[in-house]
Amino acid sequence: MSDAKEKFGKELETLVEEETAIQNLDEQNRINRIKRENERNKTMNRGLESLESLDPVKLFNQAYDGDDDFILDNEAREDALLNRPFIDKLFQEHCKVARNQLYCFLAAQKQGKSTFAANIAWGLYREQRKVLFITNEELKKDVLGRIACIDLGINYNSHILGKTTIEETEKIHNQRKIVAEYVTVISEEEADTKDADIVEKIIRGAAGQGFEMIIFDYITKVHRATKANYTSDWQAQEPLWYFLDSAKKMKGMPCITLFAQCMFKSKKNPAPLKERMEGRKLATNFGTGIFELTKDKKMGTTVVDIYASRWYSGKDEHIFKFNKGKLDSIDTDQYIENLMKDEE
Repeated sequence: MSDAKEKFGKELETLVEEETAIQNLDEQNRINRIKRENERNKTMNRGLESLESLDPVKLFNQAYDGDDDFILDNEAREDALLNRPFIDKLFQEHCKVARNQLYCFLAAQKQGKSTFAANIAWGLYREQRKVLFITNEELKKDVLGRIACIDLGINYNSHILGKTTIEETEKIHNQRKIVAEYVTVISEEEADTKDADIVEKIIRGAAGQGFEMIIFDYITKVHRATKANYTSDWQAQEPLWYFLDSAKKMKGMPCITLFAQCMFKSKKNPAPLKERMEGRKLATNFGTGIFELTKDKKMGTTVVDIYASRWYSGKDEHIFKFNKGKLDSIDTDQYIENLMKDEE
């Protein structure tokens, strides 16, 4: 009998300890929730102050000091043409980069989003057209450095790894200043480019400033909004997508170019594009051009899958090869021939 009482007592003691542990865990969770809520409120308050004090036009007109700032020509281009230069004539046949369009380029990580974005900006810079480059991916000097390296024919990766000569480094430094006269870069150093409301205010401020394209690298990193306490990334991004859809028609900006993230395309993952976009299906709802970038490291090429554009219907592929960061078009048949030779 005493053994049974002792066993029951131990079981009761264990149950009490477990219940106490559960209560302590619940209390700790409650404390953590309150702490996170307080931190979020502080962040929201800072964000509201940032949104109210942000003057995009001042961002567009900062003096260039050779590293992070730039000088801008405020005179708006009144003679903007309908079609905008892209990368090459062959791509332009399928996708005319024009006013009132919202282009969405999708790629998994390390597939060349930033390189592709820099090439688009480089094409416009070479035509002396003004570009607004919003980034939450790189610093301003790095974006300008990418474009400068493309223009100089210097490998950007070699530069950031410190493998360029003193003369080449000086050339890149000076070329940044020239590029910055036409490519205005706003990174997280200048504004909170991961806040949907701040991005919207910057783009609103760009209207009438003479920009002929807006490049955003990249929208998938937007995960909060100042005006409301959203619970997930896509909820923060949804109002921004609706704004971009209106801005391309109403704000006088010829083109808005976006880069979003999607799951990597492969034989193991043959799902349709929408199913590989990790909840970013809003892009296909609003985009007037949908493209997917895939890097072929072995062949040194980038494959652009054209899923939709207002000038072309049906899926098509366009191949680019790398040349010191610059993307040069190659014929699809030539690409296949190279693959066959490589297999032999």
